Amino acid sequence: ERSLLDSLAHSALAMSSLPLLLEQLASAQRAVVEALSSEYFCEDLEPPSCAFGWGEEALRDYFETGGESAPPKAAPAAPAADARPVIVCLGDSLTEFGSHVVGPKFADATLKNTPLASEVLRATDGNEEHGPGWVALLARDYQWRTTADVLNRGFSGMTSRLLRADLASIVASLPSAPVAAVVVTLGANDAAEGGVPRDEFRQNLDAICGALKELLPSAAVLLATPPPINHQVWPATTGGKGFGGGRSLERLKPYAEAVRQAAAGA
Repeated sequence: ERSLLDSLAHSALAMSSLPLLLEQLASAQRAVVEALSSEYFCEDLEPPSCAFGWGEEALRDYFETGGESAPPKAAPAAPAADARPVIVCLGDSLTEFGSHVVGPKFADATLKNTPLASEVLRATDGNEEHGPGWVALLARDYQWRTTADVLNRGFSGMTSRLLRADLASIVASLPSAPVAAVVVTLGANDAAEGGVPRDEFRQNLDAICGALKELLPSAAVLLATPPPINHQVWPATTGGKGFGGGRSLERLKPYAEAVRQAAAGA
């Protein structure tokens, strides 16, 4: 399992899909955790959310000490006294493409690793982009008043399972500025066919909220429900490709309710 973790980590730059890579890394680490928990008879011991990315040696120390040992956390850089606060937006493609609203041709083109959105717009006669989107509007309002910067950390295909696994590394990559708020928008991919079961989705939301409170204690955590879907228009728009299958308003409703419940208990 260790060699698999190492090979996956070294091939990160060669992977075109970050969510797929994160899922493979999480799966490989789960295998290591299961093997070590069985070896040390610690089936009831669960590594913390920040354990994503630990190597076998660190995990072995963790189980040998009954959960008392963990790699030291790097001390975050102290923000400048006059640093402008940031609002971090986490989620799936609804966040990643939250600066604009795009049509299906634009979405297909981005899968081909086109480096700039403007190049896609030129290739599609500029008819595929509308907006501004909700992240752009959020940035406009706060940056216009010079009260906060808005950081978009959405990734197409993201699910609650993937975000839970990668949350610590995402937070570690943030600039050294005070985080005023974190907006988490999940559920659209979780509710799709082959996504994340509703009960696990709720558990992941609770874990994400708990981890954010630990990693960013001064930040407000805002959970946004996934937006409604027109199940009559969606299949015709996507042609049933990729994550297009199995999406409907009825499938989405329980996930939206799970977000409300998690927000009420956060």
